[in-house]
Amino acid sequence: MGEAFRTLEKTFVLELCYPTTDMLVPVSKDLKRSPKLLWLDCGLVNYTTNVQKEMFGAKDLLDAWRGRIAEQIVAQELLALDSCISNQRNFWVRNKKNSDAEIDFVLQFDGKVIPIEVKSEHNARLRSLHLFMDEYPHDIAVRVAAVFD
Repeated sequence: MGEAFRTLEKTFVLELCYPTTDMLVPVSKDLKRSPKLLWLDCGLVNYTTNVQKEMFGAKDLLDAWRGRIAEQIVAQELLALDSCISNQRNFWVRNKKNSDAEIDFVLQFDGKVIPIEVKSEHNARLRSLHLFMDEYPHDIAVRVAAVFD
């Protein structure tokens, strides 16, 4: 299965987004942990998850996806912002035993690691973001609130 995903990544259909535990630049991906799949296009996500029919009839996209598509949309925007196609996105996981803290994306900018947390209206808890900011030496963080109208 891993080889199939790596082949799809080479064709730029999807990206294997690996976690990092780093909080300082440079951020390195942890290849021993499981990656997230970031598709090139939300239409591909809809197709692979077989929700096209539900999307056409949905009155509220957040209800149809229960907020799960928001992270995919932000991943595509981060890809569009980067002029170097070979740069990959990373997400952060806390490197402590029995911790499930996770930040959706981390971005290296101006010598800092900027956490980016994506939430839909229906889920506004920011525990992982607060944990990250309590341990990190700067006060810059991004919260993306996904609202579809």
